[in-house]
Amino acid sequence: MLGGATQVQGSGIITQTSDVDVFSFITGTGNVSFEINPAAIGNNLDLIAQLWNASGSLVLEANPGNRYDADFTTFLNAGTYFLHVKNNGQYGRVGQYSFVGNVIAPTVEPTAIALASSTYRVGEDGVSIGDTITLTRSGNLSEAVTVTVQLTNGTAIGGSSPLAADTDFDSQPLSITFAANQTTATLSVPIHDDSLVETNETLTLSLLSGSSNVLIGSQVTATLEIVDNDLPSQPPSPLSLLAPQTFGEVGRVQNYAQTTLGTVQTLNFNQTYINPVVFAGPLTQNGSDPAIVRIADITSRGFSFYLQEPSNLDGIHGAESFSYLVVEAGTWQLSDGTVVEVGALTTDTTVAASSWERINFSSDFSEAPVVLSQVQSDNDPGFVRTRQQSLGSDGFQFALEGQENRRSENRGAETVGWLAVTPGQNEAFLAGKTGNSVTHQWYDVAFPTALTGSAPQLLANLASYNGSDPAGLRYQNLDSNRVRLRADEDTTADREIQHISEIVHYLGFGQVGSLEGTALSTDPLPTSASDVLGLSSTTAAFNSVAAIA
Repeated sequence: MLGGATQVQGSGIITQTSDVDVFSFITGTGNVSFEINPAAIGNNLDLIAQLWNASGSLVLEANPGNRYDADFTTFLNAGTYFLHVKNNGQYGRVGQYSFVGNVIAPTVEPTAIALASSTYRVGEDGVSIGDTITLTRSGNLSEAVTVTVQLTNGTAIGGSSPLAADTDFDSQPLSITFAANQTTATLSVPIHDDSLVETNETLTLSLLSGSSNVLIGSQVTATLEIVDNDLPSQPPSPLSLLAPQTFGEVGRVQNYAQTTLGTVQTLNFNQTYINPVVFAGPLTQNGSDPAIVRIADITSRGFSFYLQEPSNLDGIHGAESFSYLVVEAGTWQLSDGTVVEVGALTTDTTVAASSWERINFSSDFSEAPVVLSQVQSDNDPGFVRTRQQSLGSDGFQFALEGQENRRSENRGAETVGWLAVTPGQNEAFLAGKTGNSVTHQWYDVAFPTALTGSAPQLLANLASYNGSDPAGLRYQNLDSNRVRLRADEDTTADREIQHISEIVHYLGFGQVGSLEGTALSTDPLPTSASDVLGLSSTTAAFNSVAAIA
C-alpha cells in the first residue's frame, strides 16, 4: 500500500515469471508519473509496469522495448489506482526493483481496507472452517464505502450462476459495503456443494476498491481452500466381510509448542474416513506444567488440536511431542485374525457422579482387553480428560474428569472415543498393561519384545481409578525396548502432586504408518490371548510432523 503523500516509493523482488506485485495509491486529479528501475547490480529483471483503475480496467502499460526499466507519465482523475509490477515473461528475467512516483495529494483522508488473513478454509457447504473471511477498515471512517472482491481460479474452477457440474464456486465479483464507523465486515463465497469425491481445492480472493477515497491495505490477496465434504461410497452391509482396506493410521507431532492460548493446529488424515475416532497422547515431559492434547474438531479428513493446561496456568506451553492414532469406528479384523473394536459415546457424566458410563463390547474377549479412551470434542472449554474403571472381558466404565478444584462440578457434554484390543505383541505392534504400579514417580516399562521400526510411537492412558485426585500421564525416554511413565496431577486446588499407584494401558507401534483390515459385524471377538493388532505389510510413513509452528 502506498500513502497519500505527493511522492510515493516502494520496492520488491520478482523471483519467477508468474510473479506480479501489486501496490495501490490514491491521487487527486492531475498528472501522475512513476519511475520503476531494476537493481543496479546483479540483475536480469526486464520490467513491465501496468496501471489499473478501481473498476479493474487497464489504464496503461509501460514496457520499453530496448530498456529494462519502466517509466510513465499520465493524467488521472481523482481516485484509487493499482500499480502492477512484473517481468516480461521470459525465463531468467528476475531480480529486485524499486520505484518512485509523484501523485497529486488527495484532499480527503483515505480509508484503508484489507483482508484480515492470507489464508482461509471453508467447507463445500459454505461454512467457514476456523476463521471467517473478514475484511478490516482503518483510517477515515466518516462515511460508507464499498470494496469489490475478485474471485480467481486456482485448483478450484469458477463459473457463473447457475453453476455447471464441473465448477466449484460462483466467480462473480462480490461487493462489500462498510457503513460509517464500521471497522470489520465478513464475506461469504458462494460454493458449489456437489456430490463428487474430490481433493481439497483453492481459489484466490483479491481486493479491488470500488468507492472513491478507498485505499487497499497491506493484505491485498488471500487463498481460500474449499474442503470437500463428500465421502466415498458407504460400505456394503456389515453382515458380510469386505475386502481388506486401510481403516486407520498412526502419526506423530514432533516438538509442538502452544505459543498462543487456545490456538488450534489442524492435521490432515492420509485418507478420508466415515466415522473417525482419534486418540492423541500422552505428551512428553519437556516442561513441568501439567498439559494434555485437547482435540478441538474431527472431520472425515483430519482433526484439530491444541495443548491445554489447567486454568491456574497461562495456557502457553513449551514444545512437546506426541503420537496419535486414527481408527474408523466399528469392528475390524486383520490378516492374522486380530480384532479391534472402536466406538464413541456422548456424555456429561463425571467422576463425581454416582454412576459412570458403561461400554459393553459386541462380544466378550477371552480376557480383559487393553482399552484407550479420549475426549473427541471441545464443547465445554474447561480442562478435561477421561478416566476408566471396572474393566472386564465384556466391557468397561469411563467418565469425564476435570481439574482438581472443579472435579465435583457439572460440565458440558463431550463425545468420548474408545478402543479395545486383546493384549499381545508382534514385531510391529504392542498392546500392553502395567501392574498397579504407576505413580507420580517415573516408572520404567520394559516391552516384552523390542518393537521393530524406525520410530517407536506410544498411545497410553490411566486404566484404573484408585486415586481420587485428577491425573493424566506423561512419558519420556521412549525407544524400541522401553518407556518411562508417570501420573501427572494439576495444582488448581493445592500444591500436592503425589498420586497413588494406578494401572496404565498402552499401545506401542514400531513406526508411523497405516492399519489394514477387514470390516466385521457380529463375528466373535478374539478367543486367544496371542491375537494382536499388527501393521499391514504395505505400511508407509506419513504425517510425520517434524515441527508445527
